[in-house]
Amino acid sequence: MISTYLMYRNVCEQICAICQEQGVAVIIGGPYFVQPEVIKDWVRIPGLTALAAGEVELQLPSILKTLLAGGDVTLHQGMMAAGPQGEIRGEIAAPQREIDAVPYPDFSDFPWEAYPNRIIPVITGRGCGWGACTFCSDVTSTAGRTYRSRSPGNVLNEIASHYRQYQVSRFVFTDMKLNSNVEMWRSLISGTQEVAPGAQWIAAVHVGNEADTGLSESDLRAAAASGCVRLSTGLESGSQRIIDLMKKGTQLDSISAFLHNASAAGISCRCTMILGYPGETAADVHASAEFLEHHVEVIERVSLNRLQVIAGTTLHRSATRKSGRLAGFRIVSADSRTAQVEHRYDELETSSHRKAVMRLLTAVHRINIRELSPRAREFEGVM
Repeated sequence: MISTYLMYRNVCEQICAICQEQGVAVIIGGPYFVQPEVIKDWVRIPGLTALAAGEVELQLPSILKTLLAGGDVTLHQGMMAAGPQGEIRGEIAAPQREIDAVPYPDFSDFPWEAYPNRIIPVITGRGCGWGACTFCSDVTSTAGRTYRSRSPGNVLNEIASHYRQYQVSRFVFTDMKLNSNVEMWRSLISGTQEVAPGAQWIAAVHVGNEADTGLSESDLRAAAASGCVRLSTGLESGSQRIIDLMKKGTQLDSISAFLHNASAAGISCRCTMILGYPGETAADVHASAEFLEHHVEVIERVSLNRLQVIAGTTLHRSATRKSGRLAGFRIVSADSRTAQVEHRYDELETSSHRKAVMRLLTAVHRINIRELSPRAREFEGVM
């Protein structure tokens, strides 16, 4: 059984070839095997027995029993294979609803002695409570389709279990946004120290337009008291116009308030940003630089990335459908092996845009060169 990202296609092909020579069955799964074009390409790898498409962990024991008995695994939902005539058999598994039933991860064989800090990942829900950002491939991934939350008690029990069994008091919540379920968010804040005294944790949150996002000044002070030392959020742009085009569902004044309140509470703040979204002009990039310049003291790190178009996202589908109608933006090619979509945006080649990017890079560097706060330093390199 192989769990893989699409970038490791060549390695997977080599493993399948070796296993085919030895008569060993191979099942490959991973986060993006719910996109039809990706499935069509991967399912025909020579030596591959079946592709796990969708969330199949609760069905895995019965799938393996069928496989070992020489049966047809494509009779199980989520198992897909190429038929004798090249046809694709099987169907994508639906999103797993009963996620409280999924066993806690077992880290008993992990080489803890090789790491300076003991940090365990925990996920409280699958998908994203917002789930509308046009560029986001996470919400089109295997576990990202629709939002489903575990119960607060189940998550706190897992934290307590890891704390007792592995003597771990550092946790990274890997949810797309931990405040998707505000009840869960506040339960973690109120319960973490009770089940894991001295615990520290980091997470990503979405500063949305909902009436209650759980990110008020008092919420953030309580989060810091519960052990939260770092929060990341998707700023993406300092231009409200671009944020709206992305369907981010955020407002710059709300993000500003969040950054100031979190920083005042003693929480390290990080932001992601995207450069080159369709419709972006030099003025929008200057607006991004200006936002950072005004928030240097409340942002500890910025991750600035050029736009990457991923197959299956709303942006990809829309750009393909509107081919030739997005000014200066066009899809060049798509690689179903890796779900990468090559694109061109003429605005990026203008001198005015390049000058604006230099200002933005200067603002990013001014933030990223600063020394990290001691409280969040143990998590450096995580998430």
